[in-house]
Amino acid sequence: MRPISSIIREVRSEARLIRTFCLDRDLSPTPGQYLMLWIRGVDEIPMSFSGPDTITVQSVGTATEALFEMRAGSSVGLRGRWEMASLSRERGFCSSAAEWDRLLLPFWEREPWRRA
Repeated sequence: MRPISSIIREVRSEARLIRTFCLDRDLSPTPGQYLMLWIRGVDEIPMSFSGPDTITVQSVGTATEALFEMRAGSSVGLRGRWEMASLSRERGFCSSAAEWDRLLLPFWEREPWRRA
């Protein structure tokens, strides 16, 4: 899937290292979905949605630092809405806590050294 261009409409500072970016596209995400955000010339990184057209980001590395330099009117690339394959109902899984326990239990039994 090729990225689509999106314009940053607004940048809100939530804390010193946290900002919310409002995009010009409403992707209507459902809980658990994410997008791939392409910062041109830097990197493409996964981002969770914080609203239908927003992402809230903490500056933690090169890509997010480059994103923090962008202002309203800057352009980014978007791919997605994606969801974790293990949560996809179409693939026969669900996202309930009980289902997670069923999926992870065999893993924990195979690797007991990971238990707390």
